[in-house]
Amino acid sequence: MSKRVKLDQKDFAYSLVMEKFLRVKVKDSIKGEENFYFILYPGGIRKVFANKESGKRLLQKAQEHFGMRIRLVEFNDNPQRFIQNFIYPLKVEEISEAENDEIIIKDSDRKTKSLLIGRNARNLNVLNMAIGRYFNKKVKVI
Repeated sequence: MSKRVKLDQKDFAYSLVMEKFLRVKVKDSIKGEENFYFILYPGGIRKVFANKESGKRLLQKAQEHFGMRIRLVEFNDNPQRFIQNFIYPLKVEEISEAENDEIIIKDSDRKTKSLLIGRNARNLNVLNMAIGRYFNKKVKVI
């Protein structure tokens, strides 16, 4: 079960601007060092890209406005499915929950692991921030 997320004024403003661009409800926004992540309600990505060309155009306008690459992530109440949505297009071998409030991502491919973690653990930190907000868990890549 997800908990209520409190947005500060900046996050709320970013979410409102993105809602105007994409014309869908935004649940949350997370600003990383290189990417801006917008968490959409279930079905939101399908609405954005119902017309593929207009969806791409809207996303490009939003990226120009924010000056950063934008990643759209669809929320899911299941932590494993949410992580799959978050790391898409990467595919991993297994996502499992450990007993100590950790979610373990297993993959044997070194390139996939390095992309999941990112330089100076940037990608992993953003993923941990998102998982911590909604599920009160921590992600570990092995």
